[in-house]
Amino acid sequence: MLKFLLGFKWQKSQAHLLLLSKFLNSHTTKDYEKTVIPWRQLLGEHPKKAINRFFKEGMLNLADLENSLAWRYRVPDLKKMLKERNLPISGNKSKLISRLIESDPNGMKEYISGLKILICSEKGGQVANDYLTMEKEKRLNFEQQVLDALQNRNFKEASLLRSSFMAKQLFPGTIGIDWQDPKSVSAITTYDISALEIIFTSNPKILKNINKEWMEYLRLKAAMGYLGAGLSSSVLPPNLETESVMNIATAARMIIFHARNQVHLAQFREFGCKSVEISTANDGVTCEACQKIGERKYRIDKVPELPYEKCTSDTGCRCTFLPVIE
Repeated sequence: MLKFLLGFKWQKSQAHLLLLSKFLNSHTTKDYEKTVIPWRQLLGEHPKKAINRFFKEGMLNLADLENSLAWRYRVPDLKKMLKERNLPISGNKSKLISRLIESDPNGMKEYISGLKILICSEKGGQVANDYLTMEKEKRLNFEQQVLDALQNRNFKEASLLRSSFMAKQLFPGTIGIDWQDPKSVSAITTYDISALEIIFTSNPKILKNINKEWMEYLRLKAAMGYLGAGLSSSVLPPNLETESVMNIATAARMIIFHARNQVHLAQFREFGCKSVEISTANDGVTCEACQKIGERKYRIDKVPELPYEKCTSDTGCRCTFLPVIE
């Protein structure tokens, strides 16, 4: 409350700008009163109060009939309504709604009667889009900096860039990590350096059929993905293929999994662990080869390499090592 008494400007609040951007598509206030996102904590006030302020300041308007119907109904619902009126059901959601409004405008108004559905006004839309553009530019700048650091094999810098970027995010995306705590960042950096060194030097057996030139690009893609950064397609050769059943994204993910499993084995050895168990994903796409090696104990110096080279799943091997407490 104190910050509002001191002249708080919501236009400088990342949380408020993000909330406003949600209304580039139609929503109701209740959509943000009970969500998994802790809006009240992020905003420093109840989301209803923030949304009402947006409305009073002309950032939000009542949604028109088309946008209101788009908020309330899914495509299957709209098609059902069209069938009931013997109307065609082809086209995208916007076309379905337009067809319903043209055919039965009064009936459509009845469907949203009593609802207060809001959407950004022209002014609010400009503010929201400017915010999203700014955030996109920040991410692109972050990704370019990470790419430069990785290409120079400066793994510590790449890791610290990720930590700095994550510390500024409303939703860091990693449970249990405090990106603003120096001790946590130091531990993460040490782990990252080990993983990135493996990503750029090892040759996972599961990718043994990929030629060396393509492998270098896959390493870079894997390292960027590991650090939560995307890799522009302009960096990749135009005809990159993996010469296997895996697509590029899966192959890069196998490099990441290999690095993480190798780091975990090193940590287990450091802690004096003598044996490990292989845990499989144990779902409908876990292949027979992975099932055979799963849920068994192995001497830590005699374990099969993970990802498992004999894995035949289209999604790649998702097995992991677990320490055995003896």
